[in-house]
Amino acid sequence: MSESHPAAVIILAAGEGKLGRRRQVGGAVEDRPRTVVLTPRGALLDQRRVRDLAAAGRLLLLCGRYGGIDERVHTALAHDELSIGDYVLVGGEAAVLVIVEAVVRLLPGVLGNPASAPQDSHVEGLLAGPA
Repeated sequence: MSESHPAAVIILAAGEGKLGRRRQVGGAVEDRPRTVVLTPRGALLDQRRVRDLAAAGRLLLLCGRYGGIDERVHTALAHDELSIGDYVLVGGEAAVLVIVEAVVRLLPGVLGNPASAPQDSHVEGLLAGPA
């Protein structure tokens, strides 16, 4: 990953009933950025956490497929554990996309108008409908 790209995504796609193991991702994290494991037991993603992730500079998002990720990965590699909500998905790829979409829009130069993100209705914690 080059320094010009603030986010990296690794998706562990283990087969049915198999768990992503630490050795599968260990080589990808020598110079480890902030590492987030997506898991149903994680803290619920909200705008405050999105801002925190956007400020981290470099991110490594790990998600499982079917059976999840081996607990040793959580223990050895995770700085954070996040969830996008209380429902079941087949795999974590959609959750990764939600986080990437939310984080990237806060990075400088992504939105056409830099004043857009700070003016979002939910920045202060409340959602507002269309005007």
